[in-house]
Amino acid sequence: MSPSRYPDVHPAKISPLLPTVASLLLLVSGCGGPPTPEVEMAGIVLEQLSEVRAGHRDLIELAGGVVDDNTIEALRGVQGIHRVVIEQSRLSAAGLEVLATIPGLQQLVIRGRAIDDEGLSRLATAHTLTVLNLPQTTVSDAALRELQQLPELMLLRIGSPNLQDGCLEVITGMPALKFLHLIDVPVSDQGLRHLHEFKQLESLYLDGAQVSGEGVAKLMEKLPQLHLHLDQYHHDRDPRRHDHPDQSGRGSAAPGAVYCESVT
Repeated sequence: MSPSRYPDVHPAKISPLLPTVASLLLLVSGCGGPPTPEVEMAGIVLEQLSEVRAGHRDLIELAGGVVDDNTIEALRGVQGIHRVVIEQSRLSAAGLEVLATIPGLQQLVIRGRAIDDEGLSRLATAHTLTVLNLPQTTVSDAALRELQQLPELMLLRIGSPNLQDGCLEVITGMPALKFLHLIDVPVSDQGLRHLHEFKQLESLYLDGAQVSGEGVAKLMEKLPQLHLHLDQYHHDRDPRRHDHPDQSGRGSAAPGAVYCESVT
């Protein structure tokens, strides 16, 4: 499954100020050259907030420049934002806490600087999250447990070299989780055993795991309806497997397995 996609200033007053704000920030940077990525991102935030307040969008999408704590401070507590995508994060735990103050935030994607245990703990206070996509983290099994307090979290995509087999036991304690994608998490067959009775799980992607064919076969015996991808290939016992073009566009990628794009 792939999920779909205040500062106290009146919206009518924001748009006319955008050129002025950008000019002032450029002056502060001390040169007359092209704006820095931080200046560009500040302007994008203001423009998108104006559209949110006007009811024209619910997505904050920040790409093409570095996003730091100062960039997103304007999002603190803003109503009407349901989705946030940050492509080049340089956020600290304090910046992540700002995102968690957005009421009604449902989907969050953060790429860039790896999120640590403290940062994940701050995000875990965003209790309305249904989709959390954090491909670069350094979080531990203990920190992952914080996500058990998210009552509506349905899809988790996460990468961390510090997660171990125990993370799958933690994940079985997430009350609404149905779709899981682990990226370069060194889980083994022993870890997969924690999922044997996790009947609510509908889809599992494992990239870079350390599982064997025997361990996977036992999982499929226990969860025969599971949609399973291993390193971007359908497992051959996946009941919902279907032919995808291989990377050259010429049909199935390998006998007994079908190439499939990653959940983004």
